[in-house]
Amino acid sequence: MEIIGTGPDGEPIEPVIAIDESGAESEPWSNWSLDYLPARSGGYHLDVRVTDRAGNVAIYEGVNVNLAVSLTYRGSTYSWPNPLNRAAGDSAHFSFDVNLPSGSKINMTLSIYDFAGDLVYESMFPNISPGRDSDQLVTWDLKNQVGAAVARGVYIFRLEAEDVVTNNRSNAVGKMLVIE
Repeated sequence: MEIIGTGPDGEPIEPVIAIDESGAESEPWSNWSLDYLPARSGGYHLDVRVTDRAGNVAIYEGVNVNLAVSLTYRGSTYSWPNPLNRAAGDSAHFSFDVNLPSGSKINMTLSIYDFAGDLVYESMFPNISPGRDSDQLVTWDLKNQVGAAVARGVYIFRLEAEDVVTNNRSNAVGKMLVIE
């Protein structure tokens, strides 16, 4: 079983395969789920396409729904390694995942604050692909805005993701420890 249909622009959406969650505990068609992330907000017409084991296909009229896409982080957002060792030449890498379709681009702004709340460092990373593999792209070399090494202590990071198409924004914060 899969979900098919059209998006806000009238173009067909990529089919989304539904997962049978019944676990042989109930009727096979009674408990299905799917993970669908629309590309943009708007009106969608969604139908159900069912294919049996013999290859017969039936399409059942679905529903018209308005879906709103907001930019959020999925899962945890963190820096690694943590703690960071200045003497060893560590750099902080930031792992994150935002809920955008594959092929989308975001602008990521990294802000680093000391424990008192003063801005120590800020940098923008334009047009990167969202996902966990971005941790090689968004990094901090443990230096402040003028290029001097930061002191030992606790630092707060703030990641602000901006969808380059819709300009939707979302923030995530975390902390890290810098040691000698």
